[in-house]
Amino acid sequence: MVRSVRLLTSLLAFTVVLGCAPSTPPPSAGAAPASAPLPQPKRITVGVQTELNAVVTRMVRSGAGTRPGMTEIEQLANAGLTQLDNKNALAPELAEAVPSTANGLWRVFPDGRMETTWKIRQGAAWHDGTPFTADDLVFSVGVAQDPEMPLLRNSGLALVERVSAPDARTFVIAWKQPFIDADTIFSANGAVQHLPLPKHLLEGPLGESKAAYETLPYWSTEFVGLGPYRIQNWALGQSIVLRANDSFILGRPKIDEIELRSYPDPTALIAAMLAEAVDLPLGTSRSTSFDMAQDLKARWNGSVYFTPGNVLAFWPQLLNPTPPILGDPRLRRALIMGTDRQEMVNAFYAGNTTVSDTFIGPDEPEFADVKGSAVHYDYDRAKAVEAIEALGYRHDAEGMFRDAAGQRLALELHSGPTDILQKTKLSAASQWQQLGVAVAPVNDSDAQRADVRYRGTMAGFDTARFGTITAIQNFKSSEARLPERGYVGLNTSGYMNPDLDALIERFYVTIPRPERMQVAAQIVHHLSDQVVPLLLYYDLTATAIGSRLRNVYWQGNQMWNAHLWEVG
Repeated sequence: MVRSVRLLTSLLAFTVVLGCAPSTPPPSAGAAPASAPLPQPKRITVGVQTELNAVVTRMVRSGAGTRPGMTEIEQLANAGLTQLDNKNALAPELAEAVPSTANGLWRVFPDGRMETTWKIRQGAAWHDGTPFTADDLVFSVGVAQDPEMPLLRNSGLALVERVSAPDARTFVIAWKQPFIDADTIFSANGAVQHLPLPKHLLEGPLGESKAAYETLPYWSTEFVGLGPYRIQNWALGQSIVLRANDSFILGRPKIDEIELRSYPDPTALIAAMLAEAVDLPLGTSRSTSFDMAQDLKARWNGSVYFTPGNVLAFWPQLLNPTPPILGDPRLRRALIMGTDRQEMVNAFYAGNTTVSDTFIGPDEPEFADVKGSAVHYDYDRAKAVEAIEALGYRHDAEGMFRDAAGQRLALELHSGPTDILQKTKLSAASQWQQLGVAVAPVNDSDAQRADVRYRGTMAGFDTARFGTITAIQNFKSSEARLPERGYVGLNTSGYMNPDLDALIERFYVTIPRPERMQVAAQIVHHLSDQVVPLLLYYDLTATAIGSRLRNVYWQGNQMWNAHLWEVG
């Protein structure tokens, strides 16, 4: 449940004092009437918690998850066939309808193959005025299936057998096998997450050089999308000015201009909001502490809401575990038993969230189906020590564990710079030190977090968030960040298990929901039993909406109706 925080502030109202002016005589007969003053453009300023160097999340090597606000920016500038609405229900956007078996656009054949048909809305067009057609979608699937395009490849599209465009507005996909997320293809926030690409702009550069493809100015300053806003000006790394797309397929946005400004430091962003310099921040859910949000709520005239968000967890690096014992699930079980997760909840969120045993959140519809299958680990320091001793370790004179060769049990614990990640990392480091495990907390720089090779080879654990049922695909062996894949993939831990792969494959081809939830429960049990990753608690997401904004939602996907946002 990737949630983003939207803290919307109110602009100061300026009172213009008009001096008295002498009256003017009425216009003479036949004179043209004075024209009415033009309405002032409606503008808002958005603060984003990342450097503004790209619009497309797939072109950010560190992934959207480590670049707060990136997904939301892409939704402002681009559009998909469908999108999730504020109730997390799939709704049509560029398409006329979401395929289903009921409307006949989703057909399942006796031999297990499938076919989905999409009808593009009449009048859909790219920002440069070029019509958006089914040929763009055929081209996009070809790029996504190209093994030489790792940043644009999508594992869900590996199940596509062929695609066709019977006419300019009809797009047909033949699937090799059942796939439960077939209706989320080309959706900004669905399971596939691969938005359309403009064939007329990218086919030529792709044919000339695949190696240079990701450096094209198209991905930044020359981006052309399908969304409610188009790029007007861009100061790389600093700001982007978006202008309302007069031809947006769902109607021209009500706000004329949005300026995006980069505020990598969350305290600077909040200061700008309190100073009335920012109307709407994006991405602060990953960097604004609970205390900061509470303080903002007390000092700000907007509304602030708190809801359980993504799961915060420690991810072991298991491709080449350092130390090697980290690859043994018995050590990981000992570490989770030696972590007082409830104390973290109490200290960081005043008890307002809960410890997590599964990556599926309590407000997700699947939670009730899988919660009973998750292995729960009570905090028990004595049992944790016993479990580590059973692996052949003994305390030395200083109370630290050493193996039979005299080597200390030592781990690295990484995190990015955000407040809650730092707090969680340091709390666990202190608790593990008390067990007798030597822990080295590592503060990764933004450059390191953006380096896929660094992320794919780091030792010990990484502290990161994830969540929702779609995270199941993150554990596929085919998504491991291997060197031969350029260290790109969704499987950040590198955990590879053929039994789990088989369960994941079954999950994505099981169409009836009851049977699919049974498979999901087995996956949840496997991951919690093997402690991949070490689940801690549900992060608390703060969402604030300023009193000036209308039609902005704090639950579900806030960006789903950006063209209907209003000020006043």
